[in-house]
Amino acid sequence: MNHIFGLDIRKAPDVVIQNKHMPSKFKERLFVVNRIKDNELGLHSKALHGFHIDSMVEKALLMLVLAFVYCKGEIKDHMRWLDAGILYRLLNSVDENIPAFPAAETKHKKEGAIGGIMSPSAMNEEESRHGSGGVGLTPDVDVALEKFVHLDYLVKRKFDRAGDGIGDDTFSYAIGPRALLVVGMKQIVCFCAQVLDQEPDPTMLQELNQGDEGEVVQ
Repeated sequence: MNHIFGLDIRKAPDVVIQNKHMPSKFKERLFVVNRIKDNELGLHSKALHGFHIDSMVEKALLMLVLAFVYCKGEIKDHMRWLDAGILYRLLNSVDENIPAFPAAETKHKKEGAIGGIMSPSAMNEEESRHGSGGVGLTPDVDVALEKFVHLDYLVKRKFDRAGDGIGDDTFSYAIGPRALLVVGMKQIVCFCAQVLDQEPDPTMLQELNQGDEGEVVQ
């Protein structure tokens, strides 16, 4: 398959399989990875993702989310987890048309309303989410994140304040096994550097080149 189509069959990286917060399904799951090397102009990537604007926007959103998880996530058992509320606020700082909070927070405000009547502030926040279906080139982040989770680019998990995953206080996101295998930590680091208009740390890139990219999550 590799010689004919340029595709590899890979298992999830060990850092995912061995992480106690990751779903056990990843132990049995295999991933098809495109190993065709792109040129400096990225023509292969453009051929795959450049046909439709929606695909390009979705890929850009995925890279942005992965970058935020990598840069702002809290380390739990060698993986970085980013609270959904923080993620939405970061995305909103990039595009004001993206809601500044997850849909679940609006649900809790409704359920906590006295006498079934929402407070004015809660009503304003609820109304602000009505535009989350996508404005212009702004994607529907709620739908996109669920798609990324479904495709294993992201992992979504509930954590309580103690961080043991038993409570129901908040959701957090981690970089999923497909992102580690298909995108790779090197591309995420280079993307972060490009956004900051900086050169990637050569030492970090060398470490990524020497080892399994999936192991370098911290």
